[in-house]
Amino acid sequence: MKHVLLAFLVLCGVSGPALHAQTNPPRKLALLVGVGDYKHSHFEKLRFPENDISELADVLRAQKYEVVELTSSKGRKSKDQLPTAPNIRAKLNQLLAESSRDDLIIVGLAGHGLQLLNQRECYFCPYDANPSTTNKDGVAKFDDVNTLISINEILEILGKSGIGDKILLVDACRSDPKTRGPGIDTLKHADLPGQTGVLLSCSAGELAFESEKLGIGHGVFFYHVIEGLKKDAANRQNEVTWGYLSSHVQQSVPATVKRLYGDLGADQNPQASGEMRGVPKVLAMVASAIESPQPLAPLLAQLQFPFNPDQAQQSQKTWAARNNKKVEETNSVGMKLIFIPPGQLNVSTESGSKSIDKSFHICTTEVTQKQWQAVMGSSNSPWEKDSDVIQGDDYPASCISYEMAVDFCERLTQIERKTGGLPPGCKYRLPTELEWKWACRGGKDGLYNFTGDDKILSKFACFGLEHANAVGGKLPNAFGLFDTLGNVSEWCAELAPSETSSGSSRRVARGGSWQLSRRGIKVDTSNSFSKPNSELGFRPLKTH
Repeated sequence: MKHVLLAFLVLCGVSGPALHAQTNPPRKLALLVGVGDYKHSHFEKLRFPENDISELADVLRAQKYEVVELTSSKGRKSKDQLPTAPNIRAKLNQLLAESSRDDLIIVGLAGHGLQLLNQRECYFCPYDANPSTTNKDGVAKFDDVNTLISINEILEILGKSGIGDKILLVDACRSDPKTRGPGIDTLKHADLPGQTGVLLSCSAGELAFESEKLGIGHGVFFYHVIEGLKKDAANRQNEVTWGYLSSHVQQSVPATVKRLYGDLGADQNPQASGEMRGVPKVLAMVASAIESPQPLAPLLAQLQFPFNPDQAQQSQKTWAARNNKKVEETNSVGMKLIFIPPGQLNVSTESGSKSIDKSFHICTTEVTQKQWQAVMGSSNSPWEKDSDVIQGDDYPASCISYEMAVDFCERLTQIERKTGGLPPGCKYRLPTELEWKWACRGGKDGLYNFTGDDKILSKFACFGLEHANAVGGKLPNAFGLFDTLGNVSEWCAELAPSETSSGSSRRVARGGSWQLSRRGIKVDTSNSFSKPNSELGFRPLKTH
């Protein structure tokens, strides 16, 4: 799909007076800003800016960057994390306050961008952007830039700070004259501070694309920036530098857009400019094991749907061994997880084949009340006043909103990192709908996810009841997951399809619940909710 996304990472060279000798180790700093929805209605809601920023933040933290993250969802919990213009400027200046010529900063902005007709200046639109004015005829125009942030302003702040290196990455749809004029394509080499590299996501007249098929859902440009920093842009010394990263993105983005949207005649060709002198700054180091995959990798076939339980379990063992993972593991709060291999999902009731490109671990059961309190605190019991909920350690945590489930995953990620149970770059999160369906089906086509007559559904699922049952009391599917159908509906990462352009916050939940009949707990059944209730829980996955 098309989207309007502006993001930039800036690696800036020295400007201004020379600084005193560096006595502390060089610092790596990052200010990352993601705006998915806006305070004012002028801007269409965006699907994946926060995914881009969140995963980029995880990658940079794993590389020992000091990361400040401002997003719309984080801002709902704390006002100083809301991506408003004042907050962005304040956080940037705070990061730069004690910087030196040996330091590196990455500034990432993901959201809408504006460039007015017949003007060179281009702007990032923060959460509180309100650039619309109305003329005497009552026609709205985008011509008030006072609530926007100029890219040149950011560059000027960075250039005057004395910080070491900067790289500017701009990911924006640049072909929408109704709202943004000709798009962001007027950054000239002469405009840039010294020692600056710039990478624009596409050429003039092109669109920037995004897809739910890329990881957890990403813009194509940012997806390849992230994958490049992880491993794909590494040189023979396992280093990711600006030159290798920009080259990787320029080569990968057009190919991915052709693969995903070639039938629409889509094109997206990133442009690079600027000048980076001297010894290249290392943006990220990649483990040699990732740089040099085992010889087995090219011979390992992905699962092709449908498949039987024996094939599912053999693939789990083979792919887990290939990735140096355990098929089953238990984390520090007692959650059991199982390895899910990659593959191709081709369900008879849906058109086309969908690719699950990456393996992951997912919880074998829905999060229990005991596990919830181990992460969120013993006094945190959203379900305790609901008469439809039985309280007990092994009963599913219910009455959980989407935001609460996301918060749980973020806190669990921090806990596991501190205990050493989470490798760098990995995290806990909600599954996408595609990941959920792949894990739930376990290779089985049809209405349900088990082999045999539909009359035995009650052996696999809790449905038509007065309340949820304790987790894990029914038979598992071929991958070893319990209660994927019935018991409590499970949050997925996406907005409901009908809500993406309406500004609503209804989110998708899968699997049906204890209250529904057998017709309501089919694998393909998808419901959406905006508020928590006794039928709603969740099942996190752990990324690899």
